[in-house]
Parts: sequence; C-alpha cells; structure tokens
Amino acid sequence: MTPLPQCAALALAIALAACSPSDAPAATASPADASAIPTADSVPSPAPDLIAGTGSPTTAAEPATDELAATPGSDAEDTQYFDFSGAALARMRSEARPATPALRDAARRIVDETGRERECGTYPEGERLFVLDLDGRPGDEALLLYTMEGCGGGGNYYDRSGYVLREVDGAWTQVAEFPMGTKLVGNATISALEPGVVVISPDGDSLFEPHRAEIPPR
Repeated sequence: MTPLPQCAALALAIALAACSPSDAPAATASPADASAIPTADSVPSPAPDLIAGTGSPTTAAEPATDELAATPGSDAEDTQYFDFSGAALARMRSEARPATPALRDAARRIVDETGRERECGTYPEGERLFVLDLDGRPGDEALLLYTMEGCGGGGNYYDRSGYVLREVDGAWTQVAEFPMGTKLVGNATISALEPGVVVISPDGDSLFEPHRAEIPPR
C-alpha cells in the first residue's frame, strides 16, 4: 500500500501538468494572407479617358475663342491662291488676311442663296475668302470666290465666280460681282487689284474674255 505523503505528491504533479499552458506555437498569418489586406498604395486609380482607337489619353480642351490670327496670308496656303496671277498674286500673298467668324457665316449664306437663285449646287471645298483693302479708302473689303455646279440640272457643268463684300450697317453684303470662267470657255484668274477695280484675265489658252469689275465707292 502506497504511503499517504507519496499519494498526495503524485496527485499534485498530475494537477499541475493538466493546468500548464500548451507548448504548441500560436498561429500566425502567412505572407499570402498578408498580401490580401488592401493598403492605400494597392487601391487602383481611375482609368484616364482615352482617344478612341488610339489608346492615348485625352488632353484638356483649350479655352473657346472666336478670334482668328490676322497675319498676312495666313488665311490660305499657296495651293489656295490658284485664282490669282501676276501682281494680284503677289499682293494677296503679302496683304490678304483671314476672315472673322461673322464674315465666314455671311459668306456661307450668300453662296447658298446664290445657288438657290441659279438652281445650282455649291462646292464649299473650292470656296476662298480673303480680307484686304480693295478700294484704297479706309476700311477693308472681302473677296469671296466660289463655284456653282450642275446649274439647271446640267450634269457636270460648273462656273466659277466672285463677289466683293463690304460691311454695311454691321452686315456683310455683296457690292460687286465678276465671272471667273466656266466649263465651256475655260478658267480665269484675278491678274490685278487696282484701287476700286478687280481685273480678271484668261488662264492659259482659256477662251474667257478679260473682265474689269468696278467696286462702288463707299
């Protein structure tokens, strides 16, 4: 039979073993688990607006304006001066200025109205509009050159003409008109710009008859 003191010591050892903390290590988050935690750096930024079909980001729009540059000759490239020759060509390249938006709108209405009156179609791609002094007096005029097509149902018929425009009481209106050739007779060019006169001459071997268009005084 086991002595009592020995039994008490044995029981105390068993109790202490049952109450002691476990030696197993505590569970910790793995590196993979840590990467799943979102941070400020990992939040995606909004995608930029892209130009369709290019993948390039859009740029900020420039402030709207109705002002156009007014440097000599900036209204047209050399290919747009085909209506001029000689002294008139040299003058246009050195003095012609671009039209304002108001003048462009007025020219568009004038050409469209001319087409309706003549039962013709217009050809906007061939229109030219220049600003310069044509009468030698204070104030500018504008040269509007345009083409009419299929007049009266005439198929591929065309004629080219011009207007001198002047601002009167705040509105641009035509004050002189001149021909610049047709499909039947050939083409013409403005060969001289005398004070108050637009001189139109045949282009090459064209059958166009020379013409002088007088601009009325102000």
